[in-house]
Amino acid sequence: MSACNYSLFSNQPCTQLRIQLSWIVGALMILFGAIRVARPAYSVGFSWGNMVLGIWAFFSPWIYGYVFNSGRFINSLCVGVIVFVLSIVAATMSHRTLVPPATHA
Repeated sequence: MSACNYSLFSNQPCTQLRIQLSWIVGALMILFGAIRVARPAYSVGFSWGNMVLGIWAFFSPWIYGYVFNSGRFINSLCVGVIVFVLSIVAATMSHRTLVPPATHA
């Protein structure tokens, strides 16, 4: 293993580490989403975690240096924005639904 594998910000091609980190972030997005669907009332924090992962996905082309690869670049931007927006919607919706409706006697 070379020293390149430990540096995300180097100009050397460290594709193996970058690919592994991208898969890990994607898997965490899916896992956090599945937990939110399974237990929405008790897992609001996972929406905020997905928001952070969405930000990471959005900025990953600049962090990893693949801005000039248009397919990967557009994919990262779209996934980042979609995950970011939907995670904020999910977090705020669960706060609205946790308040029980007032009953009139």
